[in-house]
Amino acid sequence: MIQKYRYLCALAKEKHFGRAAESCNVSQPTLSNGLRQLEEHLNVKLIDRKQKFIGLSPDGYTVLEYAKRILAEHENLKASLKAENEKLSGRLRLGVIPTALTYASHFIKKLNKKYPELRFTIESMSAPDLTRSLLDFELDLGISYVDTARSNALQTINLYQEEYHCLVHRDDISPGVSQISWADAAKYPLGLLTPNMQNRKLADAAFIEAGINIRPMIESNSLSNLVHNVKNGLGASIIPSQFFDINDHATDIVSLKLIDPVVSHGVGLLALDGEPSTHLSQAVVKLARQGLFNDQD
Repeated sequence: MIQKYRYLCALAKEKHFGRAAESCNVSQPTLSNGLRQLEEHLNVKLIDRKQKFIGLSPDGYTVLEYAKRILAEHENLKASLKAENEKLSGRLRLGVIPTALTYASHFIKKLNKKYPELRFTIESMSAPDLTRSLLDFELDLGISYVDTARSNALQTINLYQEEYHCLVHRDDISPGVSQISWADAAKYPLGLLTPNMQNRKLADAAFIEAGINIRPMIESNSLSNLVHNVKNGLGASIIPSQFFDINDHATDIVSLKLIDPVVSHGVGLLALDGEPSTHLSQAVVKLARQGLFNDQD
């Protein structure tokens, strides 16, 4: 029965029988037959179908919510049974906002050193998508902005404060300058993240506070792309200081602390608060509360 619930969750996510079957590593007839058996077992119609998938029925959506919880509890049970002498193993599914990907490497290094049998799946996603995936039991944990985790079902543990720097090409700034106002940064042709991304919204708010309405020359959903644009002389960019290692670009780029206003936002570990949180997520949250990830050596 567990597998049939997995089929239903896959179909709800993929919205296509073929893709759902592929994600479950079964044939399409196997998936379709499994879903019909689930309908017969529950004596309800789960799926609106003609020649192709139309959507879930109202009962289907009700069963889907239970199915997600059943699968999460099943994975939690397996992980708990494997737990021996406080040694963690298995695969930890971690969602990370793009600006925290560099920090995520430090986070994983700490866990790997303590529990070398752990395996990791890292997904870069926006803050809203990350929160949604946690609530849908598609992730064990997330690293995101703590002030966007507006759900009573989630708990947050602060990890660090995200601060902001302006990146400019060395040829475009006077020697010895170490900081710059948001208003002066706006005088450069700017490359910024796309408007749908939370970090861009934070930058826009800072520019507005400085009395500036900006029109970026370049918009990208990749921080790495923005850094390379600056390296190639394409204006300036606003980057979280934790993302950028100046030592990797010392001959080309200068990182200037942004002031007037000085802006920082908390980034933390997000997890489900209460059941059915996974055995792995519970253990990592406990380590975070004990301060394992506080220093970044």
